[in-house]
Amino acid sequence: VVLDVSGSMSWTRDQIRTIVEKAPGATVLAYSWNREGGDNAWVLAEDGKVFTDDFDMCAGNGVDLPALEWAMKRRKGNEPIVWVTDGGVSGVNDGFSDMLTRQCAKYAKKHGILVYETLEQAVTAFKAMSQGKKQTVPTTAWPRILRYALAS
Repeated sequence: VVLDVSGSMSWTRDQIRTIVEKAPGATVLAYSWNREGGDNAWVLAEDGKVFTDDFDMCAGNGVDLPALEWAMKRRKGNEPIVWVTDGGVSGVNDGFSDMLTRQCAKYAKKHGILVYETLEQAVTAFKAMSQGKKQTVPTTAWPRILRYALAS
């Protein structure tokens, strides 16, 4: 699970805990750009162990594609990768970037990454997966920004 914890997502700590709890056994990576130059990604859970929710949810994105690439490198077999994001991809100094948004959208599509915009959508998907139901998310259901990026 790759979790965009930038300001536009407006997560609460309880919501993040819910995602970790509803995806037992999953590796959960939260990411956000840190204008102070500190950490910008945190492993919240891995191999059935929950680590911490004590991290700085920052204002921006800035590391969307590296976070997705990190998840792909750790993927075991064909296990699903879930990306929870509003699609507001950004780059250096957290500036919105059409090019980076297109890169992320194409990367997610190419690798079959399941993209959800809300906590509720992700939790529903985790429940279905735990019942052995294969999940697909057509790009037409992706966040508007990512759909637009694929079309351009």
